[in-house]
This record gives sequence, C-alpha cells and structure tokens, in this order.
Amino acid sequence: MTERSFIIRDALPADLEACLALDASYTSEHVWQMSSQPLANGWQLSFRAERLPREVELTYPQNGAQLARALPTDTHGFLVAADKQSGALLAYMLMQDEPVRGIVTVSHLLVGRAFRKAGIGTRLLSVAQRWARERDAQRLHVVVQTQNYPAIQFCQRRGFSFCGYNDQYFSDHDIAIFLGLTL
Repeated sequence: MTERSFIIRDALPADLEACLALDASYTSEHVWQMSSQPLANGWQLSFRAERLPREVELTYPQNGAQLARALPTDTHGFLVAADKQSGALLAYMLMQDEPVRGIVTVSHLLVGRAFRKAGIGTRLLSVAQRWARERDAQRLHVVVQTQNYPAIQFCQRRGFSFCGYNDQYFSDHDIAIFLGLTL
C-alpha cells in the first residue's frame, strides 16, 4: 500500500457514524484456540495457534453505544486517524486509563480494511504508548479476539505478549486475549 498522509486527533460525536462505517472485516487462516482441562487442584489452560482448513472472512464487532460512551474524558481516549486532504476517517482507537492498577487498555483499534498496511495502526499504538506514559501507567494492554490472528500478529511484532484473557468479553461472546507491553 502507498504511503498515506493522515492526522490523529480526538474523536468528535460527529465521527461516530464514520467510525461505524469503516470496513471492519478481515481474513484469517489461523485462530488462537483455547483449551481448558480440570485438574485435581485447579485448571490447566492453554492457547495455541491453529491453522484453519480454509481462509475465513470475519468481521470485528463494533458497538455504536460503546463508541459514544468513550468520547474523550479524563480516563478515556477516543482517537481517530483522518486523511489530511479529504478528512475521511481511516481508523479509530479507544483507550481507558486504569490509574489504580497503572494500566492503560486499548479496547478497540480498528483500521478500515482499505487503509491497512500503511502505518496507521502502528502510529496509533505509538500514540497510545505516549498517552499511557503521560498518565504514569506502567503497562499498556491491547484487547484482541482469539479469531483475529492478523491483529494478534500485529501486536506481537510490536513487542506485546500474552498476559491474560476474558472468555465472554465481546458482544458476540468471543474470547478476548490481552496482550501487554511494559512501558
């Protein structure tokens, strides 16, 4: 993909419709498969990358009400990446500061399908790191669906590693994995 000139700014209420209109689909040949095994004195959990029999087309679950509640506040960051010339929205990112725990969590990072591989996601993560450091956070977490193998790889290539999961995190009840980075 060619280089694209874009700016990152705080989201406005008028941006919500454009955020929801971004193509949130992706394809994957892999998923992270979770397995759990009860033991006499606990549980054994494992996650491993599994190759699918064929490439599947999936869509990231977006929620307009969730986006509206995340408009920038002292503890929430809602940023958009917009084309410098046209002003068209290319991507968005939602962050939440958890100052008691010293963590900033990126709960949503979506780059429209047509705009991927142009450095937008990388730049948004850089802004998230800066935003977290400004709030004295010690860790930055990114939440990703187990089905979104391309996003998992994207985060891992940027130094994030597995640090937890939630088995009913997304509206479609998909498992969320948390990938963390020490700041």
